[in-house]
Amino acid sequence: MNHQFPIEGDELAVEDDWPAPHAQVPLWIVLSGISSRAVHQYAFLFAHTNPSRDGHRVAFPGQRAIAKALGMAVSKPERVKPYTDELVAIGALRVEEVTTRTGRAYRYILRYNPPPGWDRAINLPQWYDASPECRTRTPKTVATAPPTRTGGSPQIWGDGSPQKRGEGSPQIWGANYKNKNHNKEKDSGADAEGQSAGGFARAGAREGAAGGSGQAAGGSAASGKIPAPRKSPRPKTIKTSPRQLPAGYDLVRAAIPQEVARPGTQLAPMLQRAIADLLAGTPQARIPGRTPEQVIARINRRWYGQNGPERSAKGYVPTSDDEGAQPIRNRSSWLAAAILGQDCSDPACEDGQMINTGRTCPECKLQRDQAQAAARAAAEAAQRWEDEIADRETARDTSEAAQREHQQNATAEENRVRQHLSDAGVFGELLEYRVRQHMAAWRDQHPAPVRRNVPVAGAL
Repeated sequence: MNHQFPIEGDELAVEDDWPAPHAQVPLWIVLSGISSRAVHQYAFLFAHTNPSRDGHRVAFPGQRAIAKALGMAVSKPERVKPYTDELVAIGALRVEEVTTRTGRAYRYILRYNPPPGWDRAINLPQWYDASPECRTRTPKTVATAPPTRTGGSPQIWGDGSPQKRGEGSPQIWGANYKNKNHNKEKDSGADAEGQSAGGFARAGAREGAAGGSGQAAGGSAASGKIPAPRKSPRPKTIKTSPRQLPAGYDLVRAAIPQEVARPGTQLAPMLQRAIADLLAGTPQARIPGRTPEQVIARINRRWYGQNGPERSAKGYVPTSDDEGAQPIRNRSSWLAAAILGQDCSDPACEDGQMINTGRTCPECKLQRDQAQAAARAAAEAAQRWEDEIADRETARDTSEAAQREHQQNATAEENRVRQHLSDAGVFGELLEYRVRQHMAAWRDQHPAPVRRNVPVAGAL
């Protein structure tokens, strides 16, 4: 049975706290091709924001909370990073590391609108235009007539048009309901015969076999013309032209490792966009473009320098819990995030060398000097620790040797005295008494060395 809307009483089934709390995920993120867990993470981060309070979409959840929300092990929160990298690669998220009183934390800045230059679908019409194979043909439905009152015209919202295939106007809520008041005025002009038949017959209409169903041979039983149902306008499809790839892209594409993409195939959109951003740069942010050679060298340093072939191989098992040892699940998204990552605060720095001048980056040089100084201080502290441990072990060995020597001398002296008294004919209790008396005097003259409780290495 087809329902006619609105159905009276529906509002009574709505809970007081409706609508339920929800998180908004822009459609351009859903249609971007990233993994479902990455979309899930965006929704979870968005639920932590409060735009009405600070005017920004900023979230501060911990990685353990994100891991639990994604259904992952809380004991290894670092495994959420691949999905964070996917959001960063498409420009939906920016991550900042901040220092707190208890250590380090991450600050997530969410983007709601597509980034400048976004060349992919932002709504369903664009997505279906780009994916014609996903279109489905909607089956046509045949409307069935609702129950009518005996002796009257059909029980239709707004107008008394019959429900017969091929005749009358269709049972559409939008068109009939809008003419409800107008049709009531028409009802007032019905003749006495029509009113006696059930109160719905129109003037000039003939009675039906059931006692007054007002169906004329040509269509509607109403004296007036039934307005045609209004059709909602189809949303205008906005067609965007494909993004123009910068010069040198083909050269970089040919140098992509085969583990990431086979030769001759098209790159994943996020990796393609990352390469284009590196080649073209961002003048608004004062990020200069790079040459194809510089981009290729950057890709090789990231992929091979961080053991990309081994970590992305099937059956790879991490040897530690370090982030740099975790397996690579999605090669394209990982490489896109890796080549866009910038350790230096200067956007013109290319791994320690300025792109424009070719000189050494002063910021990177300062960081290297500080790292070397910290390494030297750590090495000196480790050497002092080793020397102290060696001195403690030597002192412990000396103390133990002195204790052993004193015990050996005492045993030898006791044996000597015991033998001497036995030769003199002293036996039994008197022998033991004389031996104890002599050894007490001997220990007074030869005190035992003081035992030093020196801790061993690793017990400090």
